[in-house]
Amino acid sequence: KSFTGNEYLSNNTVAAALDSGALAFGGWVYADSALDSETWAFAQFADMQLYYDFGAAQFGYADPTITPALSSSGFGLEQWYHVVLVIDGSNNGTLYVNGQSEATFSTTHRPAADDVYYLGDPGEGDHEGWLDNMFVFNRALSPSEVSMLAYYPKRITGTSYPLLEVVDGTKLRAGFDHGIGLTTFTTPDVLTPDAWNHVAATFDGTSYHFFVNGVDVYSDPGLAGQSPFDTEEFVIGLGADASSGLLNFFQGQLDDLRIYRRALDAVEIQSIYARSGWDEVTLQGTSGDNFSTWSYPVPDGLEGLYQVSLRGADMFSNTLGSRLVWAGTVDNTAPRISLSAQHEGISSTAQTTYDFSIQDFFLSEENLALPCTPSTLEREYFNSAWLRTRLGQTSPNSSMLFKLSGSCLE
Repeated sequence: KSFTGNEYLSNNTVAAALDSGALAFGGWVYADSALDSETWAFAQFADMQLYYDFGAAQFGYADPTITPALSSSGFGLEQWYHVVLVIDGSNNGTLYVNGQSEATFSTTHRPAADDVYYLGDPGEGDHEGWLDNMFVFNRALSPSEVSMLAYYPKRITGTSYPLLEVVDGTKLRAGFDHGIGLTTFTTPDVLTPDAWNHVAATFDGTSYHFFVNGVDVYSDPGLAGQSPFDTEEFVIGLGADASSGLLNFFQGQLDDLRIYRRALDAVEIQSIYARSGWDEVTLQGTSGDNFSTWSYPVPDGLEGLYQVSLRGADMFSNTLGSRLVWAGTVDNTAPRISLSAQHEGISSTAQTTYDFSIQDFFLSEENLALPCTPSTLEREYFNSAWLRTRLGQTSPNSSMLFKLSGSCLE
């Protein structure tokens, strides 16, 4: 939100919720310009003010019981800063800028229940600035919590790694930066608001596909042949506006997030969606039996480590807690094989180049049959320590081969 002069927003219900004796408020602040050496109270409860001093180039906090607490460092104009004021239940106050403590003080002052909370300065002033992601907590934030909120820069610049985000509550957007800028695709309305939606996005090198509740709802070939830049960062719950770079925080609930190193096909995604939640099993026996056996058909499209848990419920929906009854590996998904041939020349100079790729959870070279002897052969293994331990493997590149690729000439 942009503020010019004495523009402001107000809320008269926030203060009444601050009943714990502790609080924290603040957010991202950008002081743009000033025509005189005055202060800008950008967040305040009546006479409790977080402000920027244009003359001193410092952030500060003031209330009637203390001498104004000013930041120990100077902060120039035309930059984004994360500014937070924390007061705990023991009357200890701390002013943070960019996750660092800049001033400490002691105060007994708290907002009255009928105080109005202002963003921007309702008084007279001649200044310009921006505020974003402003917040109020009815408890004291810890230093690590403040640091976490300030960890990401206010604007994201440079290349963008692959993303999947919700737009306008009902659409999905995905894409990545492949060297000449960020390319994204946005679906039409595909999500049901205020409900759980199973969402997946895949990219197989040719097309981006969006799946909602197991159904392929949208695809786009706009990134065909491209690859995303490498990244060392994986962020959940935080996005950014593609044009401005301003941060956007996800609002809602997330569960069972997964990342695969390959593009799942439609059958696999449908299988994952179908397996979410609890399924009913078939009991053998009659009413009144104290014991019974059960059976459940193994779903198609399984490949990896799985576990089976059981729970019971009676006719009144009273539920007995779940219990793990089995854990192990299941692989009833067929290997994925691709083979291409390129023929060149005629007569005695004729030759054919074969390129191939084979992938499976438990892949073996023993029965591998190719039209010619591979000139290049690349092996990829499951080398995660936790997976090797779970499968009883002691060393990397032992027997957990999952992909073979290469070429041969005939």
